[in-house]
Amino acid sequence: MFSSDRPISKSSEDLLGRYAFSKRMATAIANLATGDSTVVGLYGAWGSGKTSVINMVEEELEQSNSGILVIRFNPWNRIESSNLITEFFQVLKENVNTKIEKVAYDGTKRKELSKAIETYSESFKGSKRVFFRWLSSKIDKNANRQFGSIEKRKRLISNLLKRFDTKILIIVDDIDRLPDVQIRSIFQLVTTIADFPNVNYLLSYERKIVEDALSLIQSCNGSEYLEKVVQVPIKIPKINQEKIADLLSKKLADLSNYTTTEQEMSDIASRASLLRYCLFPYIETIRDLRRFSNVLDFELAGSGAKVSPIDIAAISAISTFEPELIQWILANKNSLCGGTPGGYISDSKSNRESYKTEIEKVLRNKNSDPDNIVRALSVLFPSFGLAVSPFHPIVSTEFLRMHK
Repeated sequence: MFSSDRPISKSSEDLLGRYAFSKRMATAIANLATGDSTVVGLYGAWGSGKTSVINMVEEELEQSNSGILVIRFNPWNRIESSNLITEFFQVLKENVNTKIEKVAYDGTKRKELSKAIETYSESFKGSKRVFFRWLSSKIDKNANRQFGSIEKRKRLISNLLKRFDTKILIIVDDIDRLPDVQIRSIFQLVTTIADFPNVNYLLSYERKIVEDALSLIQSCNGSEYLEKVVQVPIKIPKINQEKIADLLSKKLADLSNYTTTEQEMSDIASRASLLRYCLFPYIETIRDLRRFSNVLDFELAGSGAKVSPIDIAAISAISTFEPELIQWILANKNSLCGGTPGGYISDSKSNRESYKTEIEKVLRNKNSDPDNIVRALSVLFPSFGLAVSPFHPIVSTEFLRMHK
């Protein structure tokens, strides 16, 4: 009944035509120069499908026999930010030990690389100060022996990786979920601590969130900092709205399953414009569609045949995208439904602009349009429509009673 907000895991599940884009990304990653460490950034808004694209990129790299060892690092699963660096190296070591057979490393070299990673990782255990003192040591000619050894351990890993004709791709998804301090740690990790040859990174994030975090923590221009770190920034393409519309149309076609008479079917058809105002402007991503669909399924399951399906769809849309408006509707139910015989509004607030101004204060969604909401309420509540629009069609008392 309900659909989870999970990304797709393979290209056969792609309903939005993103596979071609994912394939191009995979090809570009496979062709990155050997011997360097390159950071690829995939950025876009929440719900734009970044994780789904990354999953298809990984699938394509595997199916194309690219020979690239793909490693996933999920920092938002880590409880303590101070452990993020050591956790990263633990994940790297585990993958070297368990997956390295798939590529051209012999057993002796694999053990040597694994041990070098472990030794380097130990340099960062226990204290954040170790890392920052190490950074300072890079420009301090009098750095002590301990921190020189960290550089030496890093060079050992770099030399071992140079000897293997194999690339490693480390994927770090949903960076924008992290606290600001951890966001900074991730970008310092890929540029300073683990910028090994033949190790490339694919990062995904919402750009504005990351830029703000870097500006705050680094006390610098976050946009400029990001530009220095990410050599290949890729914006996820906008979702084809026609495909979203097709999926939405299929969902709305299910409303006919909740009708029992021709009159009810006719009611859905005649009042379909209602959804043009309170639903269509809000559906931009597959996540938006899933959220609405789940609320609609829940409301339809409990409605029986008491309420018109088109009305339930409209209320479900408002509940999903403008939840604050539901409280306003409840507080103004007499005005909306009509408080006198015949359905005319009983209070004095019958001017469209005054309602628009009042509703505007309630709306919170970035796609909110007070005019559209007033139009939607005018169709949803015919008595209200009579009061706010001189062009609202004349309706009978019987009609008002049916839709009150």
